[in-house]
Amino acid sequence: MGEAAALWASGLGVRHKRRWVFRDVAVNLPAGHIVRLSGTRGSGKSTLLRVLAGVTRPSSGIVRHRPPVVGYVPPRFPAPPGLSTEQYLRRLARLRGLSAKEAYSGAETVIDRFALRAQVDLPLTELAAEELRRVAVAQALLDPPSLLVVDDPWADLKGQMQLVATTELKRLADNGCVVLFTDRGWRLRSVEIDQHLSLSGGILFPMPHEEPSEHTSMRLELYGSGQPFDHTGGIIDYRPHPAGLTVIAEHDAANDLLRVALQNGWLIRRVEPNA
Repeated sequence: MGEAAALWASGLGVRHKRRWVFRDVAVNLPAGHIVRLSGTRGSGKSTLLRVLAGVTRPSSGIVRHRPPVVGYVPPRFPAPPGLSTEQYLRRLARLRGLSAKEAYSGAETVIDRFALRAQVDLPLTELAAEELRRVAVAQALLDPPSLLVVDDPWADLKGQMQLVATTELKRLADNGCVVLFTDRGWRLRSVEIDQHLSLSGGILFPMPHEEPSEHTSMRLELYGSGQPFDHTGGIIDYRPHPAGLTVIAEHDAANDLLRVALQNGWLIRRVEPNA
């Protein structure tokens, strides 16, 4: 028997006016997995995270199974006016259905875990960007989640706090939580991921687990009957064959080339470092 799916969605699509950001996306993430989502700027990564977290309703498709407790950390965290750090965390915990005792305990735990003791009485609107980011991550863990969705976990965090955030991701996954995150630049390589998914051209597809070095070329195996795009920048080798097309690409150009391939009618069979 395979692992039980902690998060299962099918046919997901989001449309803005007449343009589909993505469509027909399927997701099946087992419990305890740490999953990285990558993609080019504007590919819809943040939108997909909001849909999977239950923050945004999709235009099509359905999340068929979502774990009962979801923690969500947005890329930008608006500071609610009129509340101190401690007031905000306790009230939010109560709004999420925790008892007064649980809300107090949960707030105290994350305040200590994310070194917010000196900020407990400060208005959120007076916190520095790094302090506010700590609050953003802390609020997602008030009630231990079974699904944690984080848009760029390490944005604005510095030094020790990056390590604290990383430790939390690992701890939660070890306890069966599915952790789904995106970042902008693979800032912290010490995270051992179970899956790497990439969103490009409106299609979600698997990538190699290991992040290649910036000098590693990538092999894109494509199939179908698409149009040629051999003059696109970033291509090292371009090999049509009866089963489809093999493209050897510069590592940094791989995501852009996948988008171009999809736009030209090709389908993606496999993406991997070029040995």
